[in-house]
Amino acid sequence: RCLARQSSNCVRAIVSKPRKTATAAYSQQYKHMTKIKNEVQLLKKAVEVAEKYAKNRGFAGFPPTTTANEKVECSYRLLVNDKLITPLAVDQENIPNMKHKLAIWISRQLPKDHPLLK
Repeated sequence: RCLARQSSNCVRAIVSKPRKTATAAYSQQYKHMTKIKNEVQLLKKAVEVAEKYAKNRGFAGFPPTTTANEKVECSYRLLVNDKLITPLAVDQENIPNMKHKLAIWISRQLPKDHPLLK
């Protein structure tokens, strides 16, 4: 359900990590994350850029039924696999942390005078 190669192979190896369920300590682990200004817009831009990057690498793109969280996870795993971003610790791999990591990544890729960074 992720970015499929045009030769119809799937990149399931990139997204094969199991998802964690919410626990009582779930909200405790996000206290260390600082909120980035325009984080939602930066995340949208990061997913858009990651999808273009994947298409340049030969992937077909996201099917129309792909959820936003799946797009975030696929984008994160592709960028980690290509060593463009450093991976999160295994116990910290969850959607909110992946979103935050993608927002940080794109904020460092954009020029200093970009409107999303102001």
